[in-house]
Amino acid sequence: MAKFFAGNPLWNEIRRRARKSRTLTACVAYVGRHPLELMKWRPDDRLVVNVTEETVRRASCSARGALALLNRRVQVFQAPDLHAKAYLFDNSAIVCSANVSSNSQDDLEEAGVVITGIGLKPVRRWVRSLLSRDSTTRLDSHVLKALARMEPKTPGSGRSRQRKLRGQKREHWLVRTGRLWVLSTSTDEGETSAEASAARKAASLLVKEGVADEPSDIEWMKACGGRTYKLARAGDGIVHGWEPSARAPFGKFSGPVRCIARVDLGKKWGARRYRLALAAKGERTTALTANALRPLARPLRLRLGKGQFRGFGAVRELKAIKHRRAVARLLGIKAQR
Repeated sequence: MAKFFAGNPLWNEIRRRARKSRTLTACVAYVGRHPLELMKWRPDDRLVVNVTEETVRRASCSARGALALLNRRVQVFQAPDLHAKAYLFDNSAIVCSANVSSNSQDDLEEAGVVITGIGLKPVRRWVRSLLSRDSTTRLDSHVLKALARMEPKTPGSGRSRQRKLRGQKREHWLVRTGRLWVLSTSTDEGETSAEASAARKAASLLVKEGVADEPSDIEWMKACGGRTYKLARAGDGIVHGWEPSARAPFGKFSGPVRCIARVDLGKKWGARRYRLALAAKGERTTALTANALRPLARPLRLRLGKGQFRGFGAVRELKAIKHRRAVARLLGIKAQR
């Protein structure tokens, strides 16, 4: 059996299976500087990677990242000319385009398939053959430390490339995310004890699935509505647009947050059945003005002028980079180096 994943859901699946599995063999072309931050690694897990003098010098592969895994008692193997990417777990495998790097997780559009059942046999056979080849060598700390000394301090090669990168700024994920939604939000009337109990059960299930580490990491957007439930996907960025009030006559923006899952509590909850599970860290709130909203009036379908203001629609997607940057400026988010 095979199931297709792409984008952030693919990385959520890799992390979830790495957390649950007792063993992991990652066969990838390249490893980044901080592999321990991307997924769970256990002693005696295996990393097979194309970490050679050539790939290290051109900063395609990080010997420092491989050394960090070796220091956690992960077995590191050098496989020259390896370009495939496969993650083998206890009872499943993921064959995909994703390397073990933050660039793959945050910046690139990756895709792959999860394989279970009888389809695992050829994957296991290929991994065994890869490890048994004469060209595949198990590396020790002395070799990796020697390679790490060759690694450029800044990604890229050459002084001109390093000077260029020093002047660049990395966009905040709010600008770079695959999809960004502005959702109309109003003050929630509260939830009954039965509804809160159903939400706690849903949160526990998400933790078991590896979507979140703890139920406290999940913040709910309650009664989001059927249309929002259908449109939003895990990994999407969300900004809440609050309706006007006496203190904020043009409304407020709060965010940004990431959607980590969609939850349907069941038919018996009626219009309140649909929820979004959000990872709300570093959320900001700002009151809006007419001048601040003017660049966003068209994509958000707002009516501004002569004291009139028509509030936010139910769901609006911001596709243009200039509109996303305008939202980032409103929320006081600066580009990150």
